[in-house]
Amino acid sequence: MNHIEKDADNGRLQSFISLASRTIIKIGSHNFEIYDIGPKDILCPIICLPPCTCDATIYYELQLRLSKNGFRIISINYPRTYNANEFCESFMRLIHELQLTAVHLVGSSLGGFLAQKFYLYSMHMDCPVKSLILCNTFTDTSVFASHTSSRFMWLMPAFSLRMMVEYPAVANDADDATKLAMSMAKSQLNSMPQADLAARLTMNGMPDAVDVKGLQEADIIIIEVGDLDASYREHFGSVNRAYPNAKVAHLELGGQFPFLSRAEEFAAYMEVCMTCFILVLFLASSCYPCVDKDTLAYCLTFPARYIQYLEIGDFLSSPIFLPFKANSVFVPCQRNFRTRIDLVGHI
Repeated sequence: MNHIEKDADNGRLQSFISLASRTIIKIGSHNFEIYDIGPKDILCPIICLPPCTCDATIYYELQLRLSKNGFRIISINYPRTYNANEFCESFMRLIHELQLTAVHLVGSSLGGFLAQKFYLYSMHMDCPVKSLILCNTFTDTSVFASHTSSRFMWLMPAFSLRMMVEYPAVANDADDATKLAMSMAKSQLNSMPQADLAARLTMNGMPDAVDVKGLQEADIIIIEVGDLDASYREHFGSVNRAYPNAKVAHLELGGQFPFLSRAEEFAAYMEVCMTCFILVLFLASSCYPCVDKDTLAYCLTFPARYIQYLEIGDFLSSPIFLPFKANSVFVPCQRNFRTRIDLVGHI
């Protein structure tokens, strides 16, 4: 991969490449490239779906941080599918091939759109989506409608396809992490094969929309970024409007790729989200349970809506105190609490 060669001096990226299990899995006529890191006996992993013009390694910082804390986290490169339904069918077969019992999906841009579509696709199947973590994404592809019909993108040369992609300019006063994240994304775009880019842009530009009514009971966390320009904030804000009961986390800075430029904060929010799937297991025995990393990694089961109030203690790298309620904003602070839970509703 050219972008990996260009970033050869990035020790953490090289560490990820050496630690993650990279596999190409053939599903029918489609090939999935996956990077799998963390304990392989966890059968309900986190799966990251990349933005339209980025590949799986865009999530390398997130994967390194979460796997260090005992999570199994997989990033994928899309097969050459040309619509969301075709992707969902192949993705479900991939999950069965990996013998997973359930998944948590992280998605940005096209990845977030496909995560929502797959949630609906899998609702009545034997491998449910436990939660969605959405960032800088959308519910309707109409805004990306191309002047060139999506049906003909597969015929276009790579340089023409790349010219169709417009990244917003990075502000002059943006920090180095935000600039480097944008640089890596552009490098991945420029090194992406024509057939892969054509398939992704076709899915991104094909008229389609998520049936958001079907996701109102889903466990969704939206991670929003404060330094996007007005047009992107308006477009991505449609996700907030679509899911009024979603939990909302706010990053003041981070740009288009906060899971890379603000990986530590992004990972902390994800850990909070994942923790809410396990802590209810301990309510019967104690009001103030101690949760270790092994338990955190192995018991991702119950939905977050049963937790109303949460204090997270030592087992997170950045301790967090927060009200875990619908529409709340998570604000990290450097305080050190034991775990406390108040249960709302019944399992």
